[in-house]
Amino acid sequence: LELHPQSVCNCEPELFPTLTFKIKRSKFVMLVFVSSKIVDKGAKEVRKFYVAFDLIHLTLIEF
Repeated sequence: LELHPQSVCNCEPELFPTLTFKIKRSKFVMLVFVSSKIVDKGAKEVRKFYVAFDLIHLTLIEF
């Protein structure tokens, strides 16, 4: 997941139990919790959220 070309992924469960997913070409950050809940940061418009979510969803489906 960390090798995905369009994003930066960080996960340190000892510090914070989430997968932090950053999209390189924007300021969008998505936190994916162990409970499957998702929190977004940086999406100013709903359309941008859906674009980022589609990208992250397609990436996470691979794993």
